[in-house]
Amino acid sequence: MMFAFTWSPDTLWVLMQKAWWFLVVLGILVAFHELGHFLAARWVGVKVLKFSLGFGPKIFGRQVGETEYLLSAIPLGGYVKLFGEDETEATTPEDRRRSFAHMGIWGKVLIVAAGPGFNFILAYLIFAGWLSDRKSTRLNSSHSQQSRMPSSA
Repeated sequence: MMFAFTWSPDTLWVLMQKAWWFLVVLGILVAFHELGHFLAARWVGVKVLKFSLGFGPKIFGRQVGETEYLLSAIPLGGYVKLFGEDETEATTPEDRRRSFAHMGIWGKVLIVAAGPGFNFILAYLIFAGWLSDRKSTRLNSSHSQQSRMPSSA
């Protein structure tokens, strides 16, 4: 006799909800991380070719200026494609000035470190928001308890 394992509909529903929220949180984390790389590259003058949330086939894309913004099918990451990641791309002096490969060491360090740096900023903002919400909840509950206490005259 073989043992057949079946999932109840409630269990499947809970698992699907958890998977959905995992992808939402991961998407926010990845978007903030890639935004760090993107903003740092733009700040130091490197040309950004693509800013993509997700991998694989393109679901939606729009060219704005010199950057193509993409939403791709597999929501488990993202990327920022910079001009000059391959040293052979830059041919003219203007291209070299806007190329990642020809950027100085501190520009490269800033671009690479900005992704994790933005993740730390996001963690700080979430934690600060959580603490401020707890503080306001605690203040509101203590204020409402004081208003219910009889006053001594």
